[in-house]
Amino acid sequence: MNACWPAPTARPESHQAQTPGSVTALTKLAAYEPDGSPAAELCWYLAREVRHRRHTWTTRHIDELRKNAAEGGDGAHLVLGAVPAPLLRPAPEKPSQLVSRVGWMSITERATSSHSVAAFG
Repeated sequence: MNACWPAPTARPESHQAQTPGSVTALTKLAAYEPDGSPAAELCWYLAREVRHRRHTWTTRHIDELRKNAAEGGDGAHLVLGAVPAPLLRPAPEKPSQLVSRVGWMSITERATSSHSVAAFG
């Protein structure tokens, strides 16, 4: 079991859906942290940043597809089954350098500890 991630995200059967760095894994790690935790603040920021970037990328590509369809291109033969809902939050504000450093230290310390334990196990 990987001690870096909370127990629900460390199960082998859940690795495909919740790999470290995924929005789900980041929000679960943040939820397990105490209030005011730099690791939680960093994870919430990263999850929101990932979501914001994905939304921006998807929206840009859908706009390009619609433009292509309007011009009679290949996009005219496609039907979009769904489009992303508008984001209700603005782009997330980056945490302070101190919060980022302490948050990363807390997260990487767990990974280092689990690897050290696994090496002697």
